[in-house]
Formats: sequence, structure tokens, C-alpha cells
Amino acid sequence: LVTRCTMIPLEVVVRGVAAGSLVRRRPDIARGSILVPRIVEFFLKDDAKHDPLIEPEEIVRGGLASPHEIGLMSEIARITFEILAHAWRRRETLLVDLKIEFGRLVSGEGRGNIVIADVIDNDSWRIWPQGREDLMLDKQLYRDLAEVTPADLERIRQNYEQVAELVNTF
Repeated sequence: LVTRCTMIPLEVVVRGVAAGSLVRRRPDIARGSILVPRIVEFFLKDDAKHDPLIEPEEIVRGGLASPHEIGLMSEIARITFEILAHAWRRRETLLVDLKIEFGRLVSGEGRGNIVIADVIDNDSWRIWPQGREDLMLDKQLYRDLAEVTPADLERIRQNYEQVAELVNTF
């Protein structure tokens, strides 16, 4: 389904397991810890600044979203995370985190409503089969490569195909 939206220049990340930039910023949280309640973070979409973390107060002050919209995006993102976490759990895979983007509908009955306006695919999450980081199937494997070899690219292609097959069973 494709509907025209005005994009909100934020990435909304829901974290269910401590990993990635969270553990770099929060050394008090052990890598791999289950996060309950889930942590929702906002990052400003700004490639030049490497998509910096932005606090809800800054989002409101900058006119990017209202407090109500921030709450709505947080709630939708959390619900989406839990649905996907359940689907992955049924396949013995841990959903570590999820990144999605939102927009406001441009026209129609719901004009102005906040909706997920992003594809959700293997570049949107971190997933660890059997809860093991060393078995990850997501793009982090590519990010972690010091040097990219044809064998590495083949492994990543196979991982993405495996994820596509699993997602088709949801």
C-alpha cells in the first residue's frame, strides 16, 4: 500500500535488547540485556550530521512534531516492535531493535494523520537467531566488516535470502 505522505525527518528506534549505539552511549547497560520497558529513541534524519540522537523536547522546539505526535509515534513504534518480536520469537529469533520512519497523510479521509511511512525489511532491524549475536542475519554483519570480500558478500546475500524466506512465513 502506497499513500502520499509528508515525511517527518526522524528515525524512530525501538530497542528491546541493549546493542548498537545504545551501549556506546550507556555503558551502565550491559550489551545483550533485555530492555523492559522497551526504549524508544528519536534520531534526526541528517546525513551530514550522521543522524544524531534528538530528544523529544528538541523535536517540539524545532517544530518537527507535537508532543501528541511524539507520543503517537512512540506507541505505534512499540506496538509494531512487539508484533514483529512475537513473529520472530516463533522462529527462535530475537528481535533486538527496529528503526522506522513516519509521515503525515497528505490527502483523503485521514489527512494529517501520522502513519508508518517506511518499508520494514532487513535493513530496519537487528535480529539474532537463537538469541545469539554471533548468528545475526541483518545488515550489522556488513557494517562490521573491516574489508569486504566476495565471500562476505555471498554470506550476506544468503542471510538476506534466509530472512526473506522466514518473513514470508509471518
